[in-house]
Amino acid sequence: MFCSNQRNSAIATTASERQYKTLILCVIIMGVLSFVLSLGTPAHAQSTGRLNIQQIGNALTSYGKNTINNNGQIYYTVNCAHESWKSSVTISLSPNSSVIWMDLDLVEVPAHVSPTALANLLKKNTDLGPVFFTIHGNRLSISSPVPNYDMSDRTLKEYLEQLVTLAVKNQNLWDPQVLGAGPSPTHGTTSHSSGQRSLDEFDRSLQARQ
Repeated sequence: MFCSNQRNSAIATTASERQYKTLILCVIIMGVLSFVLSLGTPAHAQSTGRLNIQQIGNALTSYGKNTINNNGQIYYTVNCAHESWKSSVTISLSPNSSVIWMDLDLVEVPAHVSPTALANLLKKNTDLGPVFFTIHGNRLSISSPVPNYDMSDRTLKEYLEQLVTLAVKNQNLWDPQVLGAGPSPTHGTTSHSSGQRSLDEFDRSLQARQ
């Protein structure tokens, strides 16, 4: 009787070990399958709250957006204004869809721009970052790279309105009169004439000594 019970116990133990090993093997297989499936899932499906270019356009509909198709590259423009100043914001999507770019056109850069005004804009970039002032051709703009993550229609509009507010708040830095401020032509001519007279007087003093 004792021998029989020991044999039955050994058989039961062996069966339990087999069941345990089978369970472990199933868990491992499921883990491997999940990993393989995750590798095959497109990146845009894994990310949450990422807008595509069509969804961005839909979010901007209430602003009366203009749709522009540049050789298959689609982006949008919306109008903005403050008092007598009127402009537009260009909204586009980076090639990898990870960044939504907002570029607000401010003013035309004067032909004779003040170095001091440009230096002040450059210094301000340090405070505003990642938003920054930039020059494209002869136009001054303020640009904002918006991470395309956890994004919604409401969030996109908030970023857009914040950019316009920020531009207006710093208008004292990019006002055309400020950008063009500098030494007047009359002042420069006077300085040149004064310097020339000093040289003439110096020549005359040398001649008198000779």
